[in-house]
Amino acid sequence: MYKKLRIAIAQAEAAKANPEANEQKLIQWVKEAAAKGANMICFPELYYSAYDISADELRECAIDQNDPFFEKLKTLARENDINILISYPEKNGNDKPYISYAFIDSYGNWAGNHRKTYLWLEENDKATPGEPVYEVIDTPFGRIGLLICYEIEFPEPARLLTLKGAEIIISTMAWDTIPNLHKYVSSIGILNQVYAVAINGFAPYNEKHRGGSCIADQRGKLVYTLDEGVEAMGIYEIDLEENNRRNEAPHKTDLIIDTLRQLSEIKQWKF
Repeated sequence: MYKKLRIAIAQAEAAKANPEANEQKLIQWVKEAAAKGANMICFPELYYSAYDISADELRECAIDQNDPFFEKLKTLARENDINILISYPEKNGNDKPYISYAFIDSYGNWAGNHRKTYLWLEENDKATPGEPVYEVIDTPFGRIGLLICYEIEFPEPARLLTLKGAEIIISTMAWDTIPNLHKYVSSIGILNQVYAVAINGFAPYNEKHRGGSCIADQRGKLVYTLDEGVEAMGIYEIDLEENNRRNEAPHKTDLIIDTLRQLSEIKQWKF
């Protein structure tokens, strides 16, 4: 029996290399989302530090899972009965942190932590890729998988999460080309029969300004979008009990798992 998931998309502007300012806005938005009945709130890629910062700034902002920030976040989640998903630079023992996505549940526990495996161009100069591990998190709202930005441009991560049972895939983003973002999110939804959620940041200093966060259903239909180029928070209700395409589509039983074996045999992409 699923609980309905009222998910809050925090399309927020992050102050550059100013975690304290970002923390204050996070607290405000979490409380507002909880007051409006949200069960979960999700923030954009690297909201803790801001995405558009230098390698030195990213390194200076990096924290680990024992940082006091996360103790505050756990208390905030517990006191407001809300799950919080936050992207942050994670220390890893060298000069280049991971780009990570943490899931703190409404009881104030670590539910998951995903490290970005596919780094986009200049990200390789300031971050370390995580191991290609994609885990599914069991929640009362359904099984949830986490991805980070560029990872949605490759079909394998979303498919692996799906084959492990994910019903909702949540991606944290710093994405400039909004029409393409919507296409990728829709394709994740329809190809994997999952609800696909993308939380993009607002960046007024960026030429594209970003925004355009969205949700696609299991048929690939965009059921919710936020405007481009604005800071906003929106709430959408996902009800897997009522709207679960997997109850009627044959793809699960028709999939020939042995076709995946060929992936391990391919050593490079042939153009």
